[in-house]
Amino acid sequence: MSAQRRTSTKRGATATATPPAPKRAAPQESKVDSSKSGSRPANTNAKTKAPESRLQPFKRRMEGLQRTLRETRAEMAKITWPDQQTTRNLTIVVIGLSIVLGLFLGGIDYILLKILEAL
Repeated sequence: MSAQRRTSTKRGATATATPPAPKRAAPQESKVDSSKSGSRPANTNAKTKAPESRLQPFKRRMEGLQRTLRETRAEMAKITWPDQQTTRNLTIVVIGLSIVLGLFLGGIDYILLKILEAL
């Protein structure tokens, strides 16, 4: 049973309103002429498929890639980049916080090292 047609297992729950998926026709088997000796059924493998059907997955993948690139370009156009002064100020803040945090963690490490050496 597909995930769309599953019903809840709780008591008193109602079934989902999703209509059943249409059934696909079963592939027809090829008939074998028994009057010919050594004849084989028609081969329905990929060899008999048209070259266009082999290109379909590639074509779908390329269309998906093109759509992704278009959407990325559209999102990049919406970005408002900071000016040079804002970028410089924020970079200084990040460097300053990194130094302060490094000194703080280094101090804690030094203190814990001295405590462990004393034991």
